[in-house]
Amino acid sequence: MPATSDPLCRVVITYARVEQHHRKTFRGHAADLERSGVEFFDDQDIPPGAAWEATLFDKLDRADIIVLLLSSHYVSSDYCMDVELPRAMRRWQAGECRLFPVNVAPFDLTLRSPLRQLQWIPSGKSVTEYGTAAAREWRKVTQELRKMTESMGGAPGAGTPAAPYGAGGGARTPGGRPAAPGNSITGSVVHGPAVQIGEFTGNLTLDAVQHPPADGPGS
Repeated sequence: MPATSDPLCRVVITYARVEQHHRKTFRGHAADLERSGVEFFDDQDIPPGAAWEATLFDKLDRADIIVLLLSSHYVSSDYCMDVELPRAMRRWQAGECRLFPVNVAPFDLTLRSPLRQLQWIPSGKSVTEYGTAAAREWRKVTQELRKMTESMGGAPGAGTPAAPYGAGGGARTPGGRPAAPGNSITGSVVHGPAVQIGEFTGNLTLDAVQHPPADGPGS
């Protein structure tokens, strides 16, 4: 499906290349989200004759959400773990994007694996371990992805984007740069961090902004 010229949100999918069936299944469940204006990209979208690695890196560097389809094949792939994942992690740690790790099939990690910094979905059994109920789990995965795009303003009628999850998160400007903290006053309500200087008379209500928690440790 062709991407819109001005997508509501950019989603890039990373996966082990031997697992095309998982990529296709995920894209199928996310099809209506893509139809709504969210741009999806994976390496199969690179046109013939294009510089594939430069195209992939450009997409990763501009993505709002990076999906990781995790499995033993993903963990054993040098390209996934040594090229794509570090690039994604650097942007996540800088608060430039969100990561969306999907527990597709069973895998094992060392204590030092960077994937242990992330909370993945499902947090218990992997999607494929649900057998005949796997389609239900894929639907839950894409429902959570839809909620994430909506929290970032990436769906029609979603409202103001929320701060991204993960280290270095915070509100962002339309150009992708972190927004500078500040206060605004509407009547007797202060929005944002408030510091009293001098005296204030009358009624004052502080409207505290609630930021989502950082991703916890993986299961």
